[in-house]
Amino acid sequence: MPVLTKETAATDHLFGGAAEDPVTMTRRRDRYRKAIADEPWCEVDNMGRTIRGNMRVVNSEKSDTGQLIQVQKMESVDQATERVRSLLRDDTINKAIGASNLASIEEALNLQKDISLTSPIGGGTGTSTGLTLVDLHGPAEELVPVDTPLRNTFPRTAGVGTAFQYKQITGFSNAQTGTGLPLLHPGILDTTQTNFAVSGSSNALYYNRGPKISYTGQNKSATYFQFGLSDEVTWSAFYSGQGFQDVRELSQTSTMYASFLAEERMTLYGRGTSANGYSGVVAAPATVTATPSTTGGTLAAGTTYHVWVAAVSGFGTSAATDSGAVTTTGSTSSISVYWTPVAGAVGYQVFFGATAGAANGYFVSAIGWAGNSTTAAITLTGPVPSTGATAPTADTSTQASGYDGILPICLSTSSGYQGNVNGKFSTVNPGTELQTAFVTMYNVNLARPKQVLANVQDRKQLSDLLKGSSATGFRIMIEADGTAGHQLGQIVTGIQNEAVGDMVDLDTHPYMPQGVMPILTHQLPFPNSNITNCWEYRNVQDYMGISWPQLQFSYDFSTYWYGTFFCHAQPWQGALYNIQPG
Repeated sequence: MPVLTKETAATDHLFGGAAEDPVTMTRRRDRYRKAIADEPWCEVDNMGRTIRGNMRVVNSEKSDTGQLIQVQKMESVDQATERVRSLLRDDTINKAIGASNLASIEEALNLQKDISLTSPIGGGTGTSTGLTLVDLHGPAEELVPVDTPLRNTFPRTAGVGTAFQYKQITGFSNAQTGTGLPLLHPGILDTTQTNFAVSGSSNALYYNRGPKISYTGQNKSATYFQFGLSDEVTWSAFYSGQGFQDVRELSQTSTMYASFLAEERMTLYGRGTSANGYSGVVAAPATVTATPSTTGGTLAAGTTYHVWVAAVSGFGTSAATDSGAVTTTGSTSSISVYWTPVAGAVGYQVFFGATAGAANGYFVSAIGWAGNSTTAAITLTGPVPSTGATAPTADTSTQASGYDGILPICLSTSSGYQGNVNGKFSTVNPGTELQTAFVTMYNVNLARPKQVLANVQDRKQLSDLLKGSSATGFRIMIEADGTAGHQLGQIVTGIQNEAVGDMVDLDTHPYMPQGVMPILTHQLPFPNSNITNCWEYRNVQDYMGISWPQLQFSYDFSTYWYGTFFCHAQPWQGALYNIQPG
């Protein structure tokens, strides 16, 4: 049942309550008005001149019975205009009027226009044109993906105080963990106590027992941090949006989603300061090697250039390292660049300029591997950029109010494996890089990882190599899409751990930088650990939304949570890094 507005109420009453949509009803009203407007009628003054209506007096004479008036329906504006134009086509009339007068008449006639999309009301940029309805769909469509697979995987537990503290037994005798612990043989030989005098320097009382074991352990602490995001909706925006969308609700849900995405990214590559017990700053590349070539580009000969490279931590970067001056010699020169890989870096940013000084180096590329003397990480062919972000001179790689995420933990020396691929994945033995990691991690502490996270480009490279090889240690899923066919294509979803025979999931993460692959253990493979999950969110206060009191002409909203994220078992994690794009 359509909702009647004030305007349609009269039309509805006139047409006897016809149950029609507003467009149909409006068309009926327009036809009715046109029919009335076309009916001949007029109102004249005492001189016989038409005051209102569409008729005019053409003749008047007296009679015995009164005044006889002859009336005629007036032409419409369009009809009159066309009749004048018809007369002007006569050459005799044209010559009599003269060229200048004829132009004035034509200009006056052109002022009478039909109703169109631009007349009598036009439209500017971003507005509707003419006397037309606007087919505006509400509410606004949100083309913003909110994908948080890690937040949806790891448990969230309740904490108290300002930090979560826990103690760990990291090893005891004969275990495969712990540093400096001896291997003890448990064999016992019978002995005879021959002296029962009081124990002293000449008589040590002897207990016939097995060798005593040793332990190693450590204290651990995870500091709690405060987090939150905010937004505001002005009253003018809120009230003017009524009937189209609840803008206040949009603001609140968007702020919550933005907070979820921020936590997902912190979980992946957040990096805390060393002062808070975390990984600390990512170092700048030790050296940047830039080698000119006389071919392959458009760089002019005899010109000096500089290349800067900064290591990326996720939310920030190191300071950039300058290659020093590089001079080209050919008229079609290019510059090949590689640098020293940086421990803990999740990628690199490259800047290029023709003048010394980081302020003159402009961003040209982000890349996940450092290259080497055989294969450049990037080849600069020109032109030289003159706008954009400039090479950083200060370190921003850590967050004072933040913790270490998965990548800093897996790439640190406290993890069980850090493998420098230093190129593309092997084509001779596809997957060997991961198999080496699995074997090493098992030898260190019997680790049996369950998941490898990858950037889409790195996963495709590995998947294509595995599918094209004779190896059988991987998993392919082919699903039916109906009774008459199957999906085309296949992808590797897991790789078999040749060390222990387990299948390890190979998953894509939407925000994983190209060039790194963390190898994750979610549960420890032994029941005495007292650890339910290796990874954990712990919050004194989990997510809350605050609608602030209205102290100004706006509705303000914030999110807030107070907690941390940490890994109970860092030596059971690992990573591959410095992977060349496929």
